Amino acid sequence: MANNQWEQDNSWGVLEGILFAAGDPVKTRDLSDVLGVSAERIDSILETMADRYEGMDRGIRLVRAGGSWQMSTKPELYPVIQKVLGLEQKNGLSRAALETLAIIAYRQPVTRWMWKRSGGFRAAAPSSG
Repeated sequence: MANNQWEQDNSWGVLEGILFAAGDPVKTRDLSDVLGVSAERIDSILETMADRYEGMDRGIRLVRAGGSWQMSTKPELYPVIQKVLGLEQKNGLSRAALETLAIIAYRQPVTRWMWKRSGGFRAAAPSSG
């Protein structure tokens, strides 16, 4: 596919589709190699797309991290998404974790040997009897 033809016909759709499907960051170099378009041109197109997404009343954005790009939800939507998807973060530590931290804080510094000696790392075995 010739570069000019590719850019005119479907560059936005192809890049958007790849980034959406990937979920994780995709390297500009990988996009360039597979699509046969220079990395500079890929970056230029994605920068334009990112600017347009930011300017639109949309829930997604394009994020550049180093030499990679990723489609992401806009941060202002995180609270609503957490509620809808049941991703509420539980605040707090278990009682065992709090006890462990209290011991470590009180006896600083704690070596592995001291921790084992005090009963740490001991798995509770079921009693048979």
